Amino acid sequence: MNKSTGRISLISVMTALTVVFTLIIRYPVVATNGYISLIDASIVFSAIAFGPVPGFLIGALGSALSDIIGGYALWAVISFVVHGLEGLLIGIVARNGNFSALKGVLSVLVSLIIVPLGYFLLTGLFLVDFKTSLVEVPGNLLQSGVGSVIGVVLYKIVLNSYPKLKNMRW
Repeated sequence: MNKSTGRISLISVMTALTVVFTLIIRYPVVATNGYISLIDASIVFSAIAFGPVPGFLIGALGSALSDIIGGYALWAVISFVVHGLEGLLIGIVARNGNFSALKGVLSVLVSLIIVPLGYFLLTGLFLVDFKTSLVEVPGNLLQSGVGSVIGVVLYKIVLNSYPKLKNMRW
């Protein structure tokens, strides 16, 4: 298998896994017709493990597909932007494959800023008013906080079990 085929396969599998992480556990947010899920765990793991470009693609495609498949198609574009940016920035924070505790904390902070702020701004601008969009912020803080911590811990566990994971970044 050549490098391009391997990269496409990796992104496809991790995108599918992101969809699964999103659709298995969903808690609806009635005020904005959105939901809370474990999507950030998969995105954070992918961005740390594979880098900014795969992090962006997996976050953007996985979240948009989850919304479309799960009956929230109205959110697909917003999720594409917010979670794609989350994956890109965390991939940049975790660059060079030398993942430290500081980079883990920074990855969680990036998620805690990008997800609630991104959904607040884009939902307020395009779907509802900012007052209604504000209702979603605590849920997004919870989702991104829990999910990003799970993603960082999952990365460390997988890295300990499979040290070659460090060589899979691009």
